[in-house]
Amino acid sequence: MEIINFLYILTSSVYILYLPGLMVSYVFFEKGKIDLIERIALSFALSISTVPLLVFYLNLLGVKITRVSVILDVLFIILVSAVVRFIKNGKNTKTNL
Repeated sequence: MEIINFLYILTSSVYILYLPGLMVSYVFFEKGKIDLIERIALSFALSISTVPLLVFYLNLLGVKITRVSVILDVLFIILVSAVVRFIKNGKNTKTNL
């Protein structure tokens, strides 16, 4: 049970504290603009700022804060950032032709 709890904490920490910020950082900074250490630090900072704000505003709208709602909120941040990055990348390749 100790290993399962450790793996749960590790994966949920990466999911909450790193992945949303990583995707948002790719929206603001393209792949070669900043180095890896800056991107990792920025990812943590962006995750710490965006996830609680989204959960707070969804709570104001009446969405109850549960484990599932937080997982879906983080997934929403990741998907929206990926779509925005995909759209920005598509526009950049069209202008470079």
